[in-house]
Amino acid sequence: MTENIWNEIVNDIKEELKKDNLDIWFSSIKKAELKDDVLEIEVPNSFYIDQISKKEDLIKNRLKILNGKDIKIRYAVKQEETKEDILKESETKIDSDVVVGGNIFKSNINPDYTFDNMIISEFNKFAASHSKQIANENSKDKILFIYSNPGLGKTHMLHAIGNEILKSKPQAKVLYTTAEVFVNEYIDSIKQNRVDNFRAKYRNLDCLLIDDVQFIVAKEKSEEEFFFTFNALSDYGKKIIISSDRPPNDIAVNERLISRFKIGAVADIKSPEYEARMAILKKENETHKYNIPDDVINFIAENVKDSIRSLKGCISTVYHYSYYSNEYPTIDKTKEWIKDFLTINTNTQSTKITVEDIQRIISEEYGITVEELKSKQRSERFAFPRQIAIYISCEISGLSLPEIGKQFNKDHSTVIHARDKIRQLLNSDPFFSEKINNLINKIKNKNVN
Repeated sequence: MTENIWNEIVNDIKEELKKDNLDIWFSSIKKAELKDDVLEIEVPNSFYIDQISKKEDLIKNRLKILNGKDIKIRYAVKQEETKEDILKESETKIDSDVVVGGNIFKSNINPDYTFDNMIISEFNKFAASHSKQIANENSKDKILFIYSNPGLGKTHMLHAIGNEILKSKPQAKVLYTTAEVFVNEYIDSIKQNRVDNFRAKYRNLDCLLIDDVQFIVAKEKSEEEFFFTFNALSDYGKKIIISSDRPPNDIAVNERLISRFKIGAVADIKSPEYEARMAILKKENETHKYNIPDDVINFIAENVKDSIRSLKGCISTVYHYSYYSNEYPTIDKTKEWIKDFLTINTNTQSTKITVEDIQRIISEEYGITVEELKSKQRSERFAFPRQIAIYISCEISGLSLPEIGKQFNKDHSTVIHARDKIRQLLNSDPFFSEKINNLINKIKNKNVN
């Protein structure tokens, strides 16, 4: 596919993209080729896939108009490794395709998802400890059920188990799959009269890692097939690790299958606590060399609490917006860029913080008294901290400008002047911006404590 046609598609759907703040991701694509009714889109990293796939139906519709037929979409992550990097990786990564009886067995294990690069904290400690135990070659544990809301690391946990098993026993037949793939493969095997082949594949494994088992709900024949697959593996002492977005009792499948799910340990993964969120973000920042300032990382950790996926999406979004717009990532900019990720109303949170809190902390920071901060003295020593306190009050107190003015013994126009002066400095001086953001975080944390 020529670059012009890709540009034409992007141009056709640009209003839809702008509406959902996706235009930056689409306009960054440099290579997209159509081969054998498959559009291959080259992307810099996996986060682009998450963003672009949101508009796959729209892209396919445009392609059908342009080409007159249905087109599939495939993503290729651009590799920019040196030969040395590739050699080094080949020595350390586990090959997910193992040779069994002279044939290549595809395990579908992602070598990047390991226990070593997983952040383990209170939110997932129970699930991680059981996962490590079942991955041990000598473990008596054979069945594990992991559940959580989407985006909290279930899939990473399953791949980590697979990698750990293959590390100690490279020839083991370990298979990662999703329940959706299981169902689709089973349907295809019926159509092609190859059910025996399907059963031979799934019932002769050393370890089955099956993701999103809730997909089997309301698919009676597939549910029954999975039940017998589970029994066959269990009877031979093989390992079965299952993940779901809900606990076993909440899955609307046959009771006999639910009872199988609960033979082993049942472990949940909760939403990560603040410290874990910070650790996840700092690891992403370091791994991808985003160079996002600490105050912005702290802001994301404080305000994005729903999932690991959202945390990683946020920091990647901030980096790419900053990179492509050539703007320093201040907290004001970050709020704008990640507004779709924010799970709380920051204004609601900020009403708990009083102007008195702000005045006290700014006075301490600049070595003056609160009375001096609120006084009419115009020397720089008092005026500048006062302007900072007014600006922060405007940002996080939730009060109107006249109300803030009363707290500083100033009129409405003085508040506007102080606020705008600090805003101007923030936009022109990244070091000052980081200082102000740190002060805001300090005020919020003191208020919480």
